[in-house]
Amino acid sequence: MQEEKRISLLSGEIRNANIETYARKARSAIYLNADDKKALPTIEAFIEFSKHSPEAGRVWLDKPAEIEDDTIRELVERIPRERLSAESAEFVCRLLLFNKQRLLEIKF
Repeated sequence: MQEEKRISLLSGEIRNANIETYARKARSAIYLNADDKKALPTIEAFIEFSKHSPEAGRVWLDKPAEIEDDTIRELVERIPRERLSAESAEFVCRLLLFNKQRLLEIKF
């Protein structure tokens, strides 16, 4: 993704274009059926996986709960700025935190 797009999503300057919408539209590389035209959205792929292995699904859901939000921020901030701009770091943090929250809201 280009830096301008990340900045645009961070600012919410375009209607219905923000990190939350971006994350909700994200697709996995998993197709539920061989004839499906689109891959499953990421959270739906996880839910489908969990139906086949509920115990593993619970383990995966327990892990994000163990990670403090500040730890995520600190880890992203450790990435050198010549590799990841400040705007990109903010984008990554917000995306990770939003997806963490989405995982923690799953009940099965």
